[in-house]
Amino acid sequence: KMVTSILAFLCSFSLISVSLSEFVIVEVQHGGEVSLLCSNLSTFITNVFWFKMDQRSNATKITSMMTAESNATVKEGFKNGRFQMSSNITHVSLNISEVNFSDSGLYFCGLYTNSVAVIFDATFLQVEEAMSPVVGSLGSIIFVLVMVIIFLIVKIRSFQTGTAIIYHLHSSLTFQQIRRGPTAETELDQNRSR
Repeated sequence: KMVTSILAFLCSFSLISVSLSEFVIVEVQHGGEVSLLCSNLSTFITNVFWFKMDQRSNATKITSMMTAESNATVKEGFKNGRFQMSSNITHVSLNISEVNFSDSGLYFCGLYTNSVAVIFDATFLQVEEAMSPVVGSLGSIIFVLVMVIIFLIVKIRSFQTGTAIIYHLHSSLTFQQIRRGPTAETELDQNRSR
């Protein structure tokens, strides 16, 4: 909402012209690396740039290229080696390495034409806390323990069910043997007498 109102304000005074082809939200973990992509501006022979607008609505120019083939110029405050602008046939990109929380904000890509900034793409970068390796290992351990418990429950139930079946079979066989015992002997005696 705030970004929309700021863009509307700047457009109303003809400070910028907005021609957004995309608006994306990118999430990255603290300490990670991210590449923000912009529509190919290599067809324009003019000053291509990346701006950042932080949570306080301050717009700061990060880097620019006079043409798609020229080297990028990184502005003061961003000359720490973490920000690199590059261009290829399909995109102009801003690569940020070792991302930290202060890198969160809205990034604009565009160009200057007739002293007016034309914005083509906007990307909101959200830096999230990196997942601790301890949390990841703890989750793995819990998963393995739950699987072992489920396996043991199934095994115990199948053992109890198997024992009950064997017991019932044994008692029914024993019961049948007791019933058939005298009958079998009587038949044997009858066969001998014949």
